[in-house]
Amino acid sequence: MSTNQQVNVAKLKELDRRSKLFGAATELVVGLLCFFITAAVCWFTGQGQRAAVEQLYDSGHYMETCRQLVLFLHGGASSTTGFDLNKLVEYVMLDGPVLPILAGGVLMVFNQMPGAGDWWLFALVQCALQGAAAVLVAALTYELVGSRRWSLAAGLTWGLYPAAILATRVLMSETLTVVLLLLEVYLLCRILTGTQTARQIACAIGSGIVSCLILLTKPALFASCVLVNLLAVSNLPGARRKVLTILTFALGIGLTLAPWLIFTKTCVGQVYLTPQRQPVFNVAKGCDIEADGVGGFPYTIPCNMFTESDGALNVVASIAVTKPTEFFGLCMRKITRLFSLPWNDYRAKVLGLSAQAQAHLHRALWLIGLLGFLSICAGLKAQSKLGTKVDRQNLFVGEACALIILGHLGYILFEAIPRYGFTAMPFVIVLAMYFVHGVVARKTMWKEVTLLAVSVLMVLVSLEADLIPYLLMLTDDMSNALWLGLIGQWLIIAWTLWLLWRIANRLIGNKSTKLRLAGCLIVFVAIAGVLLFSQKFNRASAREWQSVLSGNMVATREVWLKGESKENPSWALVLVDGDANLATARIEVNGHELSEKLESLYQFYPRKFQLINAMQLQAVSLGIKPDLLRQWRAVPIPVEWLNLEGRNELSVRPSDGSKLTIYGDYPALSGERRYVPSFEVFSHGKLWNSVDSLDGRLVSPIALSDVQSRNSIAVDGPANSRDLSPLKGLQVGDYRLFIALGRSRGDKVRHVVKHGSNHVTNLSVEELVIGPKDVTAAGMKELNLDIPQTVAKRSHIQVDLTGQMMSKGIPMPATAVLIAQTADMKAPIVLPGTPQVMFVGNKWTPLKVSEILPVQAVLGGIGKLSLQMYMSPKDIASGGVVFHNLKLSVVSVDKPTLNDHWMGIY
Repeated sequence: MSTNQQVNVAKLKELDRRSKLFGAATELVVGLLCFFITAAVCWFTGQGQRAAVEQLYDSGHYMETCRQLVLFLHGGASSTTGFDLNKLVEYVMLDGPVLPILAGGVLMVFNQMPGAGDWWLFALVQCALQGAAAVLVAALTYELVGSRRWSLAAGLTWGLYPAAILATRVLMSETLTVVLLLLEVYLLCRILTGTQTARQIACAIGSGIVSCLILLTKPALFASCVLVNLLAVSNLPGARRKVLTILTFALGIGLTLAPWLIFTKTCVGQVYLTPQRQPVFNVAKGCDIEADGVGGFPYTIPCNMFTESDGALNVVASIAVTKPTEFFGLCMRKITRLFSLPWNDYRAKVLGLSAQAQAHLHRALWLIGLLGFLSICAGLKAQSKLGTKVDRQNLFVGEACALIILGHLGYILFEAIPRYGFTAMPFVIVLAMYFVHGVVARKTMWKEVTLLAVSVLMVLVSLEADLIPYLLMLTDDMSNALWLGLIGQWLIIAWTLWLLWRIANRLIGNKSTKLRLAGCLIVFVAIAGVLLFSQKFNRASAREWQSVLSGNMVATREVWLKGESKENPSWALVLVDGDANLATARIEVNGHELSEKLESLYQFYPRKFQLINAMQLQAVSLGIKPDLLRQWRAVPIPVEWLNLEGRNELSVRPSDGSKLTIYGDYPALSGERRYVPSFEVFSHGKLWNSVDSLDGRLVSPIALSDVQSRNSIAVDGPANSRDLSPLKGLQVGDYRLFIALGRSRGDKVRHVVKHGSNHVTNLSVEELVIGPKDVTAAGMKELNLDIPQTVAKRSHIQVDLTGQMMSKGIPMPATAVLIAQTADMKAPIVLPGTPQVMFVGNKWTPLKVSEILPVQAVLGGIGKLSLQMYMSPKDIASGGVVFHNLKLSVVSVDKPTLNDHWMGIY
């Protein structure tokens, strides 16, 4: 070789070395930017935003598991700070070991005993995990498209994704699971591209360890991990490498799973492969056809029918065999619930985006991600400067992303709330970035891309908008209106996919690839049709409309009763489904205007009064007043006012100068069974599956008595019985304005509130201080107030608590709640009249609670009231609250009670 040739070779080697160094440095910069920008945004946007509320539910359970674990490591049984070994075992069996050990390890590093003021350490863990997830998303995108700019865009898209930021504000396993799933795919990429056997073995063992951690964190996603590993093995050359990879993968699983198996055998007496998250209960809840697969409080009948010993698969099989068509339709509807909304249970704003704006962004990402998914299935290649190596790589990464997304369909056997679909979103973003990169790289396609963007917008609008009122103007038949809406949505989706076909034709020239793409599009359109059909023609649904009344508008429902006097009813109620303004609405029954106002139905229904607790907690979480949550409202009326053998007229109108919304139903498609919001069940999950509805009641069928009825609305003129709302379009059917007649056991006819003579003032406290030392692990301190039995023997009691309070430190939001309970501390009830969140300043702030409470709402009768104080960890550490001149007054009251059963709803 000549001297010049040697010089040229040396220069090429030097250029190659510098190129690799530059590439490595650029990748490091991309990773650092993704990590620190993501972690910083998550940290600073999450400070002081309802941390106390978001530590309830599962997040609070994880925190208590961490606390017990750290107490055990600090001394175990010798600890004097509340350690309980049985509780630790119980909590770890439910939560699994991975997240508690990770978060508890951070507490140990900082030498912190977990308390109410240590939330910042848990937030630190979550922010760091989210930063790591952003780095891994960037790395996978780089493997897919070979562009560092696009990988940085993908990493920051996931890092600043609103639902991911919100996830860092709670201690739950979703953020950790995202990191593990992304790391799993990344390690498999290293196996495929590695040339050193030792590195490949290390990555295979790491992949097994990560898969086992996923099994112990989110067991439902373990199957997709196995499929992704098998996909990677199938891409390896040579049988020897394949066998070696499988063995090392199994070794990683075995090394990680062995300690867990030993723990379960030692502490529980039985070997378990996964944490015991009540799989049978969750499957029974998710497959409850009558409740449409949404969990309720109290538990529905199917949830109480099975025990954990029945086996989850046996429960699924029994329901599927009994009602195969309904079960299939329910599963299809739950696909959209799983993926159509971001995880934002309490509709918090993030980076200035409202919950509705976040939902639009989420759906846009999903639609673009689906286009990327179709591109991967059709075998379309991303243009890249790195050539065939990246082409082979993007085939695996894209297919792995698709497999993990499809693996989330296992959740359709459960309740299928948006939280379960959250862990699929980083892979959706990777696929979306793949498609956008492929389109932008071809600069001659802007016309098709613009049309595609318009079509995607049309899809979003068609899925969001309620077109039934307008379609009913074309046809008076509800079924025909639903068919028209279904066909319109299907055509919009087909048009969007045809545009994708046009774009794909510009990208590829391979005939076989075109055929694969055509097949994918046909399958996708068919699946879209099935999903829409199951959603539109769900008979077990309440298709409702609303009527907004103002001024002199009057909504009227006429009901013809048929011999109800034979039942000798002891009470009568008017039931209305409307907004909070019903509290001041004017109600007339057969020309008699009621002096009493509508209030929550549960005030008359002691056996279901506990539902007010669930509504209170959800309202606090949403940051709204409990009255704003949709609920049935009722008012007692004299039975003598009703014509039990003829026509009765019910009318409702807003009070002067206000507006009022009442709801109605379109004509039913389900024969005699009419589906309305339940009188007896409330669901947090239903609210979590929406970004705007405030109705948490499950829909349940009722058999309305066979009576004739007629509805009309008067708007400054004669009554109109064709269109029952002043809103645009056509609203037909029935108002939810019912008469309820019944007789409780031993009841006399009672229709008005009567105050009794028993009265007691049994509390007068000059000063009560609740500070850091007074707050337990639950974040509260209570003061018990005994209730004399002479007062508690009546049907209801009226409770009035007054006083003043002031912050000892900085001004703060706080919650003081008054709780009714029996002497044995069972079945506590939070009084609905308790103010939710009160701003406590450095001056005395009035405290006032006034509420009428059914005595029978608490099992065995009310024995005491407890004043409890809840504050955020930050506010607890600042000094607490001082109460001054607390006074309690209790008065007995008589009202109708509906404890036994409904006699009839008309």
